[in-house]
Amino acid sequence: MSKLARTQILENIRTSLRRDGAVDTATANGLEARSQSRAPHAQPLIEGSLVDRFIEKHEALSGTVEQVESWSEIPGAVMRFIATHHLPPRVVISGGFPREVDWPPAIEVEQREARGDDSTSVTGSLAAIAETGTLVMASSKSTPVTLNYLPEFHVVVVPEKSIVAHLEEGLRHPSLKGLHLRAISLITGASRTGDVEQTILLGAHGPRHLHIILIRD
Repeated sequence: MSKLARTQILENIRTSLRRDGAVDTATANGLEARSQSRAPHAQPLIEGSLVDRFIEKHEALSGTVEQVESWSEIPGAVMRFIATHHLPPRVVISGGFPREVDWPPAIEVEQREARGDDSTSVTGSLAAIAETGTLVMASSKSTPVTLNYLPEFHVVVVPEKSIVAHLEEGLRHPSLKGLHLRAISLITGASRTGDVEQTILLGAHGPRHLHIILIRD
């Protein structure tokens, strides 16, 4: 949008509100208070375990889940996923994995942006939302957004303690505080489209398989 177009749009808004020039102090304070208010919207009641609800919603979208006890079990879980789907023993990963994740020689691991010939990516997540089975993913230097969308198979590591009930909590999760992120992606299930004759096709605009590794620890 050009500067001229923006100026014209704002001028039209002022005219429709019958405001000429700067607003008075009382009006300005009222507008500021309104913009800072955080009145909660109606939210669905989620009974029982948030973990169970998240798994249910994720699997309803053709996703798969494996639960492990600790970070040290991540490599084994990734290798089982690769073997199940007969994939090459190569993965591209994001940064931020703790030292407990010791990748064995049997699998080739690279930390970098994804390329078109990468079949499998392994990333972490900032939070997960039980209400919809959604993942909150960061885009930063150590977590390139290409890892979320280029490979056909995406494995996401989710600590159970990062699962929250509703979307609003996910967007205010403590893991986001202090981070200088270029973008945040909300990913719900594998990529899909119904554009072609209203037939659901997986992998149209991203991974066709989204696998979650849940860590109990």
